[in-house]
Amino acid sequence: MKCKRYKAKPLTIESCPLPEDRVSDTMAFEVRGVDLARPIFLRNGSKVWIVLFTCAVYRVVHLEFVASLTTDSFLMAFRRFIASRASWWEGFWERLVRAIKELLRRSLGKLILSFEELGTVLCECESVINSRPLTCVSENLDDLVPLTPSMFLIENRNSSTGHIDLVETQSFKKRIKFRTKLLKDLRLRFRKEYLSLLISKQSRNKNVREPQIGEVVLIGDDGKKLLNWPLAIIMEVLPGRDGKVRAVKVKTQSGVTSRPVQ
Repeated sequence: MKCKRYKAKPLTIESCPLPEDRVSDTMAFEVRGVDLARPIFLRNGSKVWIVLFTCAVYRVVHLEFVASLTTDSFLMAFRRFIASRASWWEGFWERLVRAIKELLRRSLGKLILSFEELGTVLCECESVINSRPLTCVSENLDDLVPLTPSMFLIENRNSSTGHIDLVETQSFKKRIKFRTKLLKDLRLRFRKEYLSLLISKQSRNKNVREPQIGEVVLIGDDGKKLLNWPLAIIMEVLPGRDGKVRAVKVKTQSGVTSRPVQ
């Protein structure tokens, strides 16, 4: 038991391949996640919750807020979200919720806002988050500017073409070709520069191995010191969709439970 506690090393597993819907060419917010942040108290004593919609592919965010946690309140926020993009659009958002909280904490401090003031602040936070660089920022002025989530909203902007009789056909076609080429180039850069950053190097690690049935392990607990982590025996391995073991069933003094390998 002492040897296990002092010599134990964390198991390293191969990272999962990115889901197909996160590497396919899509429109912004076609694949999305939704989460709610903790309530914010307003000046009149009421409270609201921030609803965060995030694009799973381009990491764009859209913020709404609701006055309650009822289904009807959420559906109204969802309808507002759909109305601001297009009528047919359909783990990664938790990090963005944290980013929003940090922005609000730094911006507001101990201030208490009105409903209208909070709406303005949320729009500004949304703009800041969507302008963050997804790729490396170069000090060389001749290099391309870093990709940002807001770049992929270009297909949804300037959709108004004015009165159709006033639009010259030839220039209209050139503009469509230009916008199509721009989006194509952006998505090509996105694949080459951003998606390559998401590929984990864990699979190259020589210490990668799968847990074995009957192996004695420690169950990690962030609230306890390593010496106080409970010992367990692996009773069953649980492979993921790719056949790699991602979770195990372990037996402890208090019973049998399932835990992720990492």
